[in-house]
Amino acid sequence: MGEHNQMSIIKNSNKVISMTFDVEFFYNRALRYLDRKDYPKALKYFWKTIDFEPNNPVHYCNIASLLAEMGRFKESNELLLYVIGKLDPTIVECYYYLANNYAYLDDFATSYKYLQRYIDAAPDGEFISEAYEMLSYISSEVDDVRFEHSDSEDELYIVHNAAKNLLDEGKYYEAEKKLKKLVNDYPDYLPARNNLALAYFYLGNYVKAIEHTKSVIEKENTNIHAFCNLAIFYRHLNQEEELNQILNILRKLHPFQKEYLYKLATTFAILEEHEMAFNHLHRLLNRGEIADPTLLHYGAIAALNSGKLIFAEKWWNQILRIDNNSQIASFYLDFITNLNSEDFNIELPNYFYQYELPIEDLVTGLYLNDVDKHSYFLSILEWGLANGSEKVKELSIIGLSIYKNKMVEKKLREFLLNEQESYYLKKKVMFVLEEMNVKPPFKILINNKVFEMTRETPDLKSWKKNWLLVLEYLNENVSYNVKEFFDAKSLWYEFISKTYPKTPQIRKVEGWVAALEYIVMKIHQKPISIESLSEKYHVSSSTISKNIGIFEDVFEL
Repeated sequence: MGEHNQMSIIKNSNKVISMTFDVEFFYNRALRYLDRKDYPKALKYFWKTIDFEPNNPVHYCNIASLLAEMGRFKESNELLLYVIGKLDPTIVECYYYLANNYAYLDDFATSYKYLQRYIDAAPDGEFISEAYEMLSYISSEVDDVRFEHSDSEDELYIVHNAAKNLLDEGKYYEAEKKLKKLVNDYPDYLPARNNLALAYFYLGNYVKAIEHTKSVIEKENTNIHAFCNLAIFYRHLNQEEELNQILNILRKLHPFQKEYLYKLATTFAILEEHEMAFNHLHRLLNRGEIADPTLLHYGAIAALNSGKLIFAEKWWNQILRIDNNSQIASFYLDFITNLNSEDFNIELPNYFYQYELPIEDLVTGLYLNDVDKHSYFLSILEWGLANGSEKVKELSIIGLSIYKNKMVEKKLREFLLNEQESYYLKKKVMFVLEEMNVKPPFKILINNKVFEMTRETPDLKSWKKNWLLVLEYLNENVSYNVKEFFDAKSLWYEFISKTYPKTPQIRKVEGWVAALEYIVMKIHQKPISIESLSEKYHVSSSTISKNIGIFEDVFEL
């Protein structure tokens, strides 16, 4: 990158260490001071990059952006006009930056002029939605300004936003249909291509997902969204060589725009490149803007996963200052307070980045053996049992059942004596203790009275072979999520306990498993039909219906 200057630093009088000063050195130094909000020094080093590459328009745009950040809008405008007038007229984003600067200078007429130029030059540009929004504001400030746009442009943005909403809602087939039409009608509108690639990916059509993403890069080889998506696709497909090539590109990117910083940060988080995720999130959170809790939480998890507990604690405390009732921030602050010194180098799974309590995903991971049974995961479940909502407590009970040790037994026995807890949850605890083969009696507090309960179901050692086979089928049923699986097991235990010793003969095991699945799906209000279960388990509909009737009688459904 350009010519090199060399300086020798003398150490210990007998060693000479050669340092190479090139454009990348000064660029990285500028970024470092920018992160520290030392704008004068950042500006000094950005100007140094121009000494090496005087015809590179990117360096001038960097300086123009920083000057605008410092409130030096007129100087920023001079550089932007120099870029589009002398260096590279294709960098049409300069029109948008000029419009922003003139708006800050209260010159709304000139701002409007440059917004129109930007919209005309880049109808599918990166800042097009912001330009429309800004133009509607400026129109009210300037006399006789009229914003003209075509009906087809209106349709494009309306349909694209609708398709994005469908993606967010998990309606991938509907999103795919809309996005395919958009790409056919507007082949150069790259956001639609990127989102169509995502729709294909979510639908499992990985070949088309990669194909469409590469087509975006062919049209625009600086499209950060496309490179980020491609990296995630390659990670999912375990294509390490291709992934590393994309990662080498992403690691060199240092965008100023908030949207791109956020996209890079979340991508690095998904790829478990937590140090890189932290660096970008730190830059975002260090801008002095009012950060939203979701962004602060992302930063805190990245900090925790890269061993920077001070930042993690700082950002979760910041969430509490924004929302002092935030259960999520309280949860994580308790979590890091109780970490043992040997746990400081932990790496939490990716779903911890979601701004919600991670109990359900954690319990699922424990059930599927996707995560190790670390002591700090146990502490998370204990927190959920003590502080969570009814749903979180139920999931925590399910998760604790996996550990099956004396400490868990003690916690669950204490739960049975807590007058604040519901009888519904205490029944769940009773089931877990029985499944753990904990020795009765179980003391349980109901209506301010303590009762001693014995085991409700016969000991597993006395279970008949086909009763146990039903449990084996349940363990292999991939249709259930973790809560449905737990409910299916507990219903089967309850069925045995309520009918024992006159439990009906279990001849065709598949017929009982199918009937149990029908009951569980109905409880969880999920669509299910006897015909589909008949095909799935290769058993007659009449057998399933008969067993459903027996369950309904026993459970009084």
